[in-house]
Amino acid sequence: MSDFERFIDWADFLGIDGPDAFDTADELLDHFGRESCSVGDASMDYLNTGDTYSETLVLDSDGSLICTTWGDWHDAAEIEYREENDVVRCGYCGNFTDDYADDWHDNVCNTCGNLVGG
Repeated sequence: MSDFERFIDWADFLGIDGPDAFDTADELLDHFGRESCSVGDASMDYLNTGDTYSETLVLDSDGSLICTTWGDWHDAAEIEYREENDVVRCGYCGNFTDDYADDWHDNVCNTCGNLVGG
């Protein structure tokens, strides 16, 4: 069990809600700062541990405290957003654009005008 998982268990045991526990972790644990990330309507705060795929403490937009990597959280949130909104991310400008072509590579970005797949 990681230190972050132990921290979540400790907060649950003491009845401390996610946002308050996250603020406490921000003050007590060794990290490189508190940061945030969002995709569509989903957002989260996390403790920067120095690597995209290093385990960290995440405060999800619904107030739940979870142990994951911010990279894994972002990847999952982006997949969910793309599927719910029928969009793809442009490889040139990074914006989401409509997914109307049979093959996603053939979509032209609404923002920059390039083919999203190169």
